[in-house]
Amino acid sequence: MTFDRKELTAFLAVARLGSIGNAAATLALTQPAISRILSRLEDRLGAKLFVRHSTGMELNAFGRALLPHAELLEAEGRRVQEEIELLKGSATGLVRVGVVPSVALQLLPQAIQQTRLKAPHLHIHVVEGTGNQLLAWLLRQEVDFAITGLWNEPLDSSIRATPLFQDEICILARWDHPLTHTPQAGLAELLRYPWAIPERGNVLWTELNATFQRAGLEPPTAAVTANAIQTLKALVARSDFLSVMARVSFQLEEQNQLLRPLPMKATRWRRQLALLQRSRSRLLPAAQGLLEEIRTMAGGAGR
Repeated sequence: MTFDRKELTAFLAVARLGSIGNAAATLALTQPAISRILSRLEDRLGAKLFVRHSTGMELNAFGRALLPHAELLEAEGRRVQEEIELLKGSATGLVRVGVVPSVALQLLPQAIQQTRLKAPHLHIHVVEGTGNQLLAWLLRQEVDFAITGLWNEPLDSSIRATPLFQDEICILARWDHPLTHTPQAGLAELLRYPWAIPERGNVLWTELNATFQRAGLEPPTAAVTANAIQTLKALVARSDFLSVMARVSFQLEEQNQLLRPLPMKATRWRRQLALLQRSRSRLLPAAQGLLEEIRTMAGGAGR
């Protein structure tokens, strides 16, 4: 079955905005026009896609089943248009890359700088997120590729992972925290202090929990979770909170004697960072160029 582009656009707009009125305003169409387009799609599928409420529209089971396929078709359509524009010479090129925060600090600035020396009109869109978020964005084709910590669970069969390099993960505290002066302290003593941790879905959660479990201890309970590294660093620097992050993420604060890793050996470990790509998708030349620069930088980081 082939899908009409206008029908999918209307379906996605209503699904995302929650009402025909909002979708009509966004698409510059009338509400009756949106209703007719949706009815035509539902007739062709032989199933209703939404539950109608007095306050709006909600996807039913059939609509939820269609949604990921519609998003993939929408993304592929964008990619085709981008490639055509590039071939015509009427576009500058667009790269969409997802990374964990430490990669944004460590590899990406140099890779972007080198890429733009070769393609100065290239537009690069960067999003940061947890490993789970990056994987979801990649599956929905919202990013061309992603770089994240590699976890032990099997990946989706449509995703290919390529190891890039390792970085150091640390439990950290403010510079003059009591624990920074007691290298002989055990992990149990760390549980006496409050914790501020990156939000769940981050590979750091898994490694942190495993570190305490190997010592026969319950993992720390987070008093604060955040998806912003700056928030975590500010909280740790001004209080007795402990946190966990890649060492490169707080290297400036360490140099300025604001934050530092705890001295105990058990509070530091290595993390494998990997490139995630869709197995069956071909990168556009712009994305391939940035990816090659990242690979080059990763080779240097791994030495």
